[in-house]
Amino acid sequence: MDQVTVAGSGVLGSQIAFQCAYKGCDVRIYDIDPGAVAKLSQKWRELGAAYRKDLKADDAAVAAAVGRLRAG
Repeated sequence: MDQVTVAGSGVLGSQIAFQCAYKGCDVRIYDIDPGAVAKLSQKWRELGAAYRKDLKADDAAVAAAVGRLRAG
């Protein structure tokens, strides 16, 4: 599996999307609330910081994960 679609960008949806992207999948995340979609870049920054701290992920791995995420 190399492509994933996540429906919902709340707490759980954004975490699932980020984890899939971190593991190498191209991810498209959808939400019916445009306000929730607008907050995704901030959530991805927060998740990236958590991955650096908790998983000792390096900047390149986090940047690659963020590069595989698309909101739509």
